[in-house]
Amino acid sequence: MFTSVNNQFQGISMHGVCVELLEQQAKNIGKTLEIMPVPETLSLDVYKNLMTIKLIKLKNQGILHSICGDIFLEDLRQYKEDQFARIGFIAVFPLWKIPTLDLI
Repeated sequence: MFTSVNNQFQGISMHGVCVELLEQQAKNIGKTLEIMPVPETLSLDVYKNLMTIKLIKLKNQGILHSICGDIFLEDLRQYKEDQFARIGFIAVFPLWKIPTLDLI
């Protein structure tokens, strides 16, 4: 498992889930947790650079897929697919187009 965590709030940057819950989730499914700490404010270029460094490290460990939890934002999906492909990753979207009420 890999995600970015806001240094100030100690939560997942995009969703605010606290680190403690994230660690428990990883433990419960028997997965290693990789965290990319990020400052509260940062430019897209700095974020992309940090992400590229982390993903190259993971790629060197033999990881070639990124499992994404996106469900309906076409432009975000395309952006992620493009960004991951540039590093040699395949983006996978197992929840894509599943209605939110079904996911709840």
